[in-house]
Amino acid sequence: ISLVAGLVFGCVRFAWARSAMLTTRLLPVRAAALAALLAATLYALLSGFAIPAQRALIMVALLMVALMSGRRATFPGVISVAALVTLLMDPVAILSAGWWLSFSAVTIIAWFSIGRSGYRYPSSRWFMMPVMLAICMMPLLILFFQQVSLVAPLANIVAVPWVSFLVVPLALAGVVLCTFSEPAGLVVLQLSAWILDVLWQALAWLADLDIALAAWPQPAGSQLLLASLGVACLFLPRGMPGRWAGVMLLLPMLLATHVQPAPNAVRVSLLDVGQGLSAVIRTARHTLVYDTGPAFGSHFDTGRAVLVPYLRSQGITHVDRLVISHGDNDHIGGARSMLAAYPADEVLSSVPFEYDGHAATACRRGMQWSWDGVMFTLMHPQAGDGHSGNNASCVLRISVAGGLRLLLTGDIERAGEHDLLVHYGEELKSSVLVVPHHGSRTSSTASFIAAVN
Repeated sequence: ISLVAGLVFGCVRFAWARSAMLTTRLLPVRAAALAALLAATLYALLSGFAIPAQRALIMVALLMVALMSGRRATFPGVISVAALVTLLMDPVAILSAGWWLSFSAVTIIAWFSIGRSGYRYPSSRWFMMPVMLAICMMPLLILFFQQVSLVAPLANIVAVPWVSFLVVPLALAGVVLCTFSEPAGLVVLQLSAWILDVLWQALAWLADLDIALAAWPQPAGSQLLLASLGVACLFLPRGMPGRWAGVMLLLPMLLATHVQPAPNAVRVSLLDVGQGLSAVIRTARHTLVYDTGPAFGSHFDTGRAVLVPYLRSQGITHVDRLVISHGDNDHIGGARSMLAAYPADEVLSSVPFEYDGHAATACRRGMQWSWDGVMFTLMHPQAGDGHSGNNASCVLRISVAGGLRLLLTGDIERAGEHDLLVHYGEELKSSVLVVPHHGSRTSSTASFIAAVN
């Protein structure tokens, strides 16, 4: 948006100044500012008017107004007004990663650029900027995504000038040419698309490298505060004492690990996946995922949106076993996304045929395994019992030293509960029950609840 505004400003000012009649009516700088503001507004609307676009448009508008009125605009004033206006337009924006990342990145670039000297060659600043930006943004990226791109500085060194000085100018020129000669305009647009495609292939190659991403557990508030102070110290102006102390302030966040459950103990987390179920069960050295929540179309599922981010936030790098209770979307919908990010060693399910490219085993009554002093037992279904759908759900019991038990029941209904009662009776007694079928009226019969006690 700033690039478009700058191009329009320069062109209009140059052309306007060549006309004595136009210049006597309106100063070239004011005419150029008005044209740039209009172009920036249209381009921001064309882009979808997301938070970064709002921020860029407001900052451009303030600069253009300052030029037209002969006033001086300072960066702190402009960025502060932009932050205030975006929050007045949408107060909830302060909860989004986009708001924080957009304003932080621009502030960091300004901090690094305005009034700084000491670079022998202008190219030195250009090559240092992406590296500095990646380091400074690291605390926020770990907070929001628990991941940092290690190839981002290299990608930005190439991509920013490539897009700014080749792709966008050619695309805009093609649009303008189309109004006079459609064939000529299409040639220029196709050239812009080809140049972008070359860049895209290079970026895709970078993104596929094994070292492209590094993952960290979600930092504690104190670690995040120290890391923020650390990056501020690291990039103080040259000559300021104590800059390298910033490295020490970064270490608590970079070396952070989550406390694992002790031997003979288990940590169970039920995730909010809306109408559905997903649970993460951790022992001292193992992780099990039970169900993955729903998918909503081909572009959104809670495996990718909820489960995988949670696993990353907890510093989990490996899933030993995935149990999918049955084939309903609200239990299996996120499985493919989860398996793409965390290829589990073993998949157990009542619908093992649903997993393309992943070997799955049918869950059966009597299957047992012990992890770090914690016993896992599959209690349902029994081979050949005739159950299907909800009543074929894999029922998992987790037993901990001291007699504590947790029962995960999937979507079993009356028939499945009756089968468990007949086979186990008083052995169903548990400390914690995740209610069958989300509390549906077809489940949680009185005799089953009494037996679980």
